[in-house]
Amino acid sequence: VLSGFTITNGLGGTDSTGVGGGGIQIDSASPTITGNVITSHRAGVNAYGAGISARASSALIHGNEITNNHGESREGGGVFIGDSGSVQLIGNHISSNVAYLGAGVAVNPSATPTIENNTITGNTAKTGNIGASEGGGIFSYGFAAIIQNLISGNSAEQGGGVYLQGEPTPLLVSNTIANNDSADGSGVYDFAVPTSQSQFVNNLIIASPGQIALYCDG
Repeated sequence: VLSGFTITNGLGGTDSTGVGGGGIQIDSASPTITGNVITSHRAGVNAYGAGISARASSALIHGNEITNNHGESREGGGVFIGDSGSVQLIGNHISSNVAYLGAGVAVNPSATPTIENNTITGNTAKTGNIGASEGGGIFSYGFAAIIQNLISGNSAEQGGGVYLQGEPTPLLVSNTIANNDSADGSGVYDFAVPTSQSQFVNNLIIASPGQIALYCDG
């Protein structure tokens, strides 16, 4: 259990190994991370997860303030979840983070996380040398259960609030996705695959003025 700390000014993943976790790196372990402030970390080129990186993990990440973390490239400015395992990301405030894919939260294939009751606001997916920025609030490449989150004020070139892609595709239930910024899906950009469809149940998806709330592609 890691609880009650302020963790700040770390630097992770400065080479091409893909290692991240400027603030906290979890690898093949399942701790409880609760009630911490995780702020002002950086992840270098080719790294994943500036604030928290959780790989092959079923960690409980609960009630943390994850803010102002910066990924130089790749995925997960605030939180990166990858490889196998079922991380529970519950009740966190994830704000003002930056990365190219999933500025707030990024999920890679093989992981099956639950992302529930978080406030995900003011995160920015920035344009870089890997193409269009995707998923200001959440980028999910594969399955995630995304339940009862407030996703607002985030921005990206595609999917200001949420970007969905891959197989199996995510389940979104009772989220409020509002006032995000993107020309291609202010709320959600859904890149479908022929054999699978994203599931949306009881969500509020509200576009910024003049933008598209839900953009479906593929």
